[in-house]
Amino acid sequence: EALEKLGLTVYAVNTQTYDDIFRTARNLGRLVNREAEAEALVARINQQVYALESQAAKAKDRPTVYYEIDATPYTVGPDSFIGTLIKKARGVNVIPAELGLFPKISPELVVEKNPEVIVLGDAPYGVTAAKIAERPGWAGIRAIQDGRVCELTKEQTDVVHRPGPRVAEGLKVLIDCFHPGLLGE
Repeated sequence: EALEKLGLTVYAVNTQTYDDIFRTARNLGRLVNREAEAEALVARINQQVYALESQAAKAKDRPTVYYEIDATPYTVGPDSFIGTLIKKARGVNVIPAELGLFPKISPELVVEKNPEVIVLGDAPYGVTAAKIAERPGWAGIRAIQDGRVCELTKEQTDVVHRPGPRVAEGLKVLIDCFHPGLLGE
């Protein structure tokens, strides 16, 4: 509102789903009279995502996954953009869709769902595999017992948590987490 009061045109976005990424790119292209460039960007992102998704399809398994945004614990529902990336990376989100896009959950739900992989998107802020293993009941979770907890770096967290042109980089992070060595280097 403060910017509008100064006479500036303001366009705010709240990108929460995978499809919102492309809708936002196209809308911004229209707003700045760069529709062709926006379409080229959308095509490039789709090509990158498809190439990675095709590689992920070679995985022999589809591990169950719990993705923690922060230790509150906030997580991702299957219909959020991160939830869609989990699916494209050949993971199965343990969070029920009816809880919403980015729900705050009970830690007991994670114990009940017993995921095979845990991703800590808040690892840059001090949450570690060792710390979550200390939570009541969590030491028995398969992911913790099998050492399949991915502590994302700040850079990895940035690309996974930001629904924009680098979404394919975020997908690669998740594929590497769920299926180590599948993509090679």
